[in-house]
Parts: sequence; C-alpha cells; structure tokens
Amino acid sequence: MNKGRIEALTDGILAIAATIMVLELHVPDEPTFQALMAEGATFLAYIISFFMIYVMWHSHHDAFRRVERVSSRAFLLNGVWVLFITLIPFATAWVGGAVMHPLPEFLYGLDMLLCRVSFDILYRQLQKDNPGSLSNVWENKTFSVMTYMLQAACLALTFVFPPIALIFAAVTTVFSIVYILKPAGKEESK
Repeated sequence: MNKGRIEALTDGILAIAATIMVLELHVPDEPTFQALMAEGATFLAYIISFFMIYVMWHSHHDAFRRVERVSSRAFLLNGVWVLFITLIPFATAWVGGAVMHPLPEFLYGLDMLLCRVSFDILYRQLQKDNPGSLSNVWENKTFSVMTYMLQAACLALTFVFPPIALIFAAVTTVFSIVYILKPAGKEESK
C-alpha cells in the first residue's frame, strides 16, 4: 500500500472529525456569563475531544513517518481505527448535552477505549511490517494491562458517576500531551 496516500486520507478524515465537533457549539442566546456557562459542558467535551484527536493524529503521524512498508492488513486496521475516530464527534455532542447521564458517558468512554485498542493493534501490525522501525510504548505489559483495566473500570463507573468518562478522557489526554512534550530522545533527534 502507498504510505503517503494512507497518511493523506487519514489526515483528512481526522481534520474533518476535529472540525465537525465545533458545529455542536452554540453561541449563547444572551451576552451573559450564565448563558455562556449553559454551554459549558458541551464546550468542555469539545476541548477534550479536540485535543484527544490531535494527540491521536500526532501518534499516527509519528508511527507512519518511521515506517517504510504498510501492508494491506495495516491499511485495513488503519480503517478500523479511523472508524472509531469518526464516532468521536457524535459521542462528544451526546456527552456534552447529557454529562450526568450514564449512556452517553458510557458510549463516549467506550469509543475512546476502542480508539486506543484499534490504534495499539495497528501499531503492532506496523511493527511486524517494519521490524526495528518502531519502539513500542506499550511494551511494558503490566502498564498496558493496568491502563486498560483502569479504562474498563471507568466505563463501569459511568453508571454510578456518569462524568467519570469525560474526566478520564481529560486526564489521559493531558498525560499524552505531557508525554509528547517531553525532551526528544536519541531516536527523535535524528
């Protein structure tokens, strides 16, 4: 598969997904702080989801710049990952309008989990296709299993405390941004 075409298609889809979410933001009816705060949950969900998509795009770009070969299997796995990315605007709009309701929060958290799982599977396929080109951030199996378990626990907790999915998404996005901003290692300085 042509790596550049896959990257271009993915970049376009992620850009559209990030942009579509802004359409759910409504200008307040009145020029007051109270009217602005009425849109607060939707705006917060948008900010979290936007940066989450942006971090995922960075991870995708970082992986694809390091590989030479993209197999048909990696192409299909990329499509599955993109499918879950395209659900983010829907889940964000729903959760932004119903932060205290479990089902929208559960769907939002589930979509974030599926984005992560599908990207991890894609990354492993790219590693197979390009031995030695990619280091695996998740090679520490204990850490990986613990983060998946924490994400699953958060999903279960949405039925007790619905905003937990949005909070978890915000925290993991902040940690991801901190990871991206860390000083470049030997591999990245090349």
